[in-house]
Amino acid sequence: MATPPEVRVDYPTDEVLKPIPVDLRRELLLSITAVDDQMDVSIGGQHVGTEYIGASKVISLSDFITKNRDKLPAEMDLQIVSTDYGPQGDNWWTCGFFVFYRDEANAILDHQNWTYQRFGQHDKHASVTYTMALKV
Repeated sequence: MATPPEVRVDYPTDEVLKPIPVDLRRELLLSITAVDDQMDVSIGGQHVGTEYIGASKVISLSDFITKNRDKLPAEMDLQIVSTDYGPQGDNWWTCGFFVFYRDEANAILDHQNWTYQRFGQHDKHASVTYTMALKV
């Protein structure tokens, strides 16, 4: 059973998370577990994908790196940008993701899983960027 998101009272800020070791002989995965309103994923400045409200998806980071190796810099970051648009009503902002190897699903390399209620900010959008260096 999935862990419920942490309800945050502090405003999330951009964070540099711990580096992720990449072994291309194994499948490195990104599991997107919660999105409200939008999540954008990129590696080395190359767009991997965009997910919207309620999305749940698993993306193979290893496949993306292997297929785009000639377009990617030698030193690259995985960036996950969570955005909330907040145009009206009660405004909830949710972000959930896990980075792990398929053969070690219980050994999560890094994650975020939170919900934030943005009181009085209904007409503004906000975003937070999580950056993880990929050590290939």
